[in-house]
Amino acid sequence: MLTLRVNDRLHQLGGTYVSGDFFSTLGSRAAMGRTIEPSDDVAGAAPVIVLSHRFWQTELAADPTSLERRR
Repeated sequence: MLTLRVNDRLHQLGGTYVSGDFFSTLGSRAAMGRTIEPSDDVAGAAPVIVLSHRFWQTELAADPTSLERRR
């Protein structure tokens, strides 16, 4: 389980840690934003999360600017 804070609300999410080449190996691309890249898979790299389309719609109100927010 992962805990994600969105607008001061905590969400318990199921998730999987994957390597930086996971999405490119599958040939999968993000509909918006980006997926995890090999440069994210090094010590000291900033954390990255890939959210499902459903989570983006239901919890972030499909707000395209939510991809730009960081805490």
